[in-house]
Amino acid sequence: MQRKYINKMIESGKWIPDTLPNGLKIYWSKRSSNFIDEFSSKGDNFCPHFKVLGVASGSCATLCKGCFLLGTFRVMRDPGVPLLYNNLDKCIKDLEKSMFESEQPNVYSDGEKCDSLLYDEYHGITKYLLPVFRKNKNLGHKWLRLTKSANVKHLIELEHENTMILSYSLN
Repeated sequence: MQRKYINKMIESGKWIPDTLPNGLKIYWSKRSSNFIDEFSSKGDNFCPHFKVLGVASGSCATLCKGCFLLGTFRVMRDPGVPLLYNNLDKCIKDLEKSMFESEQPNVYSDGEKCDSLLYDEYHGITKYLLPVFRKNKNLGHKWLRLTKSANVKHLIELEHENTMILSYSLN
């Protein structure tokens, strides 16, 4: 079922296959829905409310057995198939609209549906979105980056002006 879905998306031209320099297969697509979604805690957990910044989807391809990303796609597709969205101009518009419409500061997490930093140098999401957070820092919004990656060299020299939160988990 999962492979059929992937093949259907490729044949329709909605997904474009690509290979990273390290040999990892990824897919590019344009996101048609809003890049910003609400996350609210359900059930007996204590997750705080935050905004999901959907810049990509799919597991980080390391497929750690305990990773919550493995269960986020049900039967639709293989969770080890990274899908990166390449219409980041729409992402910026959706993000700025959300920032200005909000009555309170929010945390925007791009690690809810993918590893925030694994593909960052290749995808370039930081260079697109960090200026948006810096420009609007007076609104108090923060960008939460969740990762199991050590891919942080490109972040060290950046002036994030207290707008970015890096969170690491180790297995």
